[in-house]
Amino acid sequence: MKGSGYVSAQCCGSAEIEGMPNGREMLSIYPENDIGTYRDVLFFVGQGLGGFFCINRMGRLELRKYGAEPVTEVQGRHRFSSSFSDFITRYTVVSSTNLRTQTVEYYALETDDGLTMNLGVNPLLQFGLEETRRQLCGNILDDLSVVNYVPFDSSTIGNPALDLGDVLTFSGGQADGEQMAWRCLPAWTITMCG
Repeated sequence: MKGSGYVSAQCCGSAEIEGMPNGREMLSIYPENDIGTYRDVLFFVGQGLGGFFCINRMGRLELRKYGAEPVTEVQGRHRFSSSFSDFITRYTVVSSTNLRTQTVEYYALETDDGLTMNLGVNPLLQFGLEETRRQLCGNILDDLSVVNYVPFDSSTIGNPALDLGDVLTFSGGQADGEQMAWRCLPAWTITMCG
């Protein structure tokens, strides 16, 4: 990633990349891998850095972290309808399939009572020693474990300032105003993911 002028010049700066989990690590791949398309490259790089790629409102490719700070509050008077989950989505385990050994490896926090993020067979997490894989997956888990979201659906007044991945809070009685939600679909009817 560090040597890629396209990524640092077009979608984000090197400081943003270095601020992500594994942003300072050298990510390599074996010549025999499952990468077939440009979309595959973006998916695996985003996943390996503990984030995701999207096209921003300016039409540019952007690498984003999963947020832990709300960007806005959606008040009750701005919602036509909404449905909130009874549980909080939080991750305490990251799993990754080791292609060489054909085994799934689990990397968990000391208190493992949350969800597992399955990284699958990410080619960028295959290269190197077992300790290197543990460190890369642990970096992703450490960053992701501080994020807690409440899944919900809500029909709201349109807000063109909201973007994919924005973290929101809700007030007005139906939802716990202290909990956060993550916008996963760019639509007027906001569907939030956990």
